[in-house]
Amino acid sequence: MKKFSLLNCTLLLFCIALFPVYVKAQVSPGDLVITEIMNNPAVVSDANGEWFEVYNATAFPINMMGMTIKDLDIDEHVIASSLIVPAGDYVVLGNNGDMATNGGVNVDYVYGSGWFIANDADEIIITHDGNVIDQVAYDGGPIFPDPTGASMSLDPAMLDAIANDDGNNWCEATYVYGAGDKGTPGVENLPCFINPGDLVITEIMNNPAAVSDANGEWFEVYNATAFPINMMGMTIKDLDIDEHVIASSLIVPAGDYVVLGNNGDMATNGGV
Repeated sequence: MKKFSLLNCTLLLFCIALFPVYVKAQVSPGDLVITEIMNNPAVVSDANGEWFEVYNATAFPINMMGMTIKDLDIDEHVIASSLIVPAGDYVVLGNNGDMATNGGVNVDYVYGSGWFIANDADEIIITHDGNVIDQVAYDGGPIFPDPTGASMSLDPAMLDAIANDDGNNWCEATYVYGAGDKGTPGVENLPCFINPGDLVITEIMNNPAAVSDANGEWFEVYNATAFPINMMGMTIKDLDIDEHVIASSLIVPAGDYVVLGNNGDMATNGGV
């Protein structure tokens, strides 16, 4: 293993002094956006697995140290240590930082057991120097989603502090993480809305020769959007009686392809 020498350290300190990382000093309303809320986990208790995600909508890193997270009732917590949100990136704040007991979430800041996210209607408010930077007031079901074992997820096309006020821009997360709950903590959310043309059928193998049809039929799907799409819950069918609901997570990356087939064994399906 290569050792980190005194010369390396000196050069590193020199570079940091010469090229300091700029952190945005003046934080304005809308600079931070609440993008995902896990208020009701299923694989662990609420006391161990609540968390929420924050996005930095600016071109500079923001340090959340000194900001307050609160609701409109009595819950309030001041972020006591450095919490850098990189430009255009996400952090996760949660009540438990132990991935072995919190459902498998990598939490960037632990606010502990004195701050709660209610399962029905509640608010998450971020303030700085008395100014509201962002807030989400969810209603427990009439407009906002009300899942169990899945996060409330803001559509990635709606990443601003006004659009996230509208429960119609949120949906129930579908991507399975960690121990089995659903969400995308710390990374970009999956789209809430799939429009006609977002997925395109691009290739069909209906009559293989090297193997039987029963072993080697497949087709290919392309994601024509700028966001990943999860096909879980979608139905593939024909105009006769054939129909199948995709029962597990199937992520189609943005601008990429997936293959769906009748046989996943490459030794017998023709090598697909």
